Amino acid sequence: MVGTIKYSKGFAMAETEVGKWLQRDVNCLSDPQRMVRKKSLEKLSQVSDLVAKFGQDHLLQFFHAQLMKPLLVCVADPVEKCRELSLRGSIEFAKLGAFNSEERVRALILAIYGRVGKAPFVETAEEIRLLLLELLHAVLQRTPTEQSLPAEVMDVLGKTASDPFPDAKKACCDATLVLAHKWKPLVKLHLGTVVKPLTMNLGHQHAKIRQCTLQALEAVVPCGSSSLPELMKDILLPNLSKVLFDRSPSVRKQLVQTTGSWLEHIDELRQFEAALLPLFLSGIADESPDVQSFCLTFLDMLNVKWQQTEEGAADMDITDDDASAYVESPPFLRRPGRGAIRLVQRLLGTVLPSLLDQCSDWTVRDVDGKILHMQTERHWAVHRL
Repeated sequence: MVGTIKYSKGFAMAETEVGKWLQRDVNCLSDPQRMVRKKSLEKLSQVSDLVAKFGQDHLLQFFHAQLMKPLLVCVADPVEKCRELSLRGSIEFAKLGAFNSEERVRALILAIYGRVGKAPFVETAEEIRLLLLELLHAVLQRTPTEQSLPAEVMDVLGKTASDPFPDAKKACCDATLVLAHKWKPLVKLHLGTVVKPLTMNLGHQHAKIRQCTLQALEAVVPCGSSSLPELMKDILLPNLSKVLFDRSPSVRKQLVQTTGSWLEHIDELRQFEAALLPLFLSGIADESPDVQSFCLTFLDMLNVKWQQTEEGAADMDITDDDASAYVESPPFLRRPGRGAIRLVQRLLGTVLPSLLDQCSDWTVRDVDGKILHMQTERHWAVHRL
């Protein structure tokens, strides 16, 4: 990492050389004339050209010593074009690993927080808000997991999840995925800060936003929290139930992925298995063959886990006669695994009342057909030759 380098005398000379070319532009970033600031930012934001001219190590040394602080100050410049140029330059430096210490990352996050960490946003330009999130994402990707982050990063994500600009919502989800993957303890402390606004995006008009929201929720919920049961009951489950009827197959497929992932990984949610299982299994009855196939494949994977966790249910054991009595019906190609059957049997008493309530609008013919199918499977073994 560049942050661990002890710069030699040669590096100091190189910094002096870079300074001869760039120090004046750095000084101009605080000039009262907007055109002067803009012209200097245009030059300083051409990072690839500067790397080619001075070399990456020499340029980064100058960035750390002279450029970073005034560049971050320009994030709040009164001129939109200057804010844009400062952010574009910062993103390019971030891709080089320039924000390579806890102090530098903290300074960056606090600068971003100052623009979009509170509602209403201080930053009024939607494209600039998008750049702020892209900068955050670039830095989080390159920051080591063992490095701590300020809690303000959670406020940034919580507020920008409600940004009316769709691209900013997606960028927020992208940053949330990285944060949940690398800093689970931090997310655990502030889970409600991101879950509540994210969940509201499940009703967004754009399918891609609904899909990436489900992906972000899939990542953050397993981080856990003492408030997770309340969030699940009051926020997540009511809104996830609406996704069952989403008009986009890709969104419904992601619902299967999200709920299946929770069933696989989150022991803290065992009390909500009965509520999550129907959401997951809805994919089997989906009108899209792709969603059906995906759900069945995921079910086979979960069956391995469930077979281990449900093996103590001796009173629910599945006999060979039960298997031979199975009547194949689409989309099933074979009888579900024993683990899945045992789990459904255990949860049936809890799941059934709500399912019956949802079937209250079925016609008598629909009900009779389903009952006949169940009875046929149950008694087939008795009448087989």
